[in-house]
Amino acid sequence: MAVRIKIEELAYHKLESEEDKAQFLKTHRTKNKLEFIAERGIDYSEVWALLGLIYNDHLHWRDNRDFETPLKSKLDNFVIKQMIQILFKGA
Repeated sequence: MAVRIKIEELAYHKLESEEDKAQFLKTHRTKNKLEFIAERGIDYSEVWALLGLIYNDHLHWRDNRDFETPLKSKLDNFVIKQMIQILFKGA
């Protein structure tokens, strides 16, 4: 959840106009928000999109589904750890 929030926060702060910021907040799904800023000619880190494999699938609860095991596996991956560090350190 923190990865998703951080990406959306960083994307929001790249917007200049209050109108775009308001529209951004009305936009659902992080992927759509990233497309929104891209449509306005704003570049963002490739890491933001790549981390979608962390923030997309595991935030929507469904009965009888193991969320923990696949997420732990992804979070144990060195490359994913590095991408999350880049996201939060702003590198």
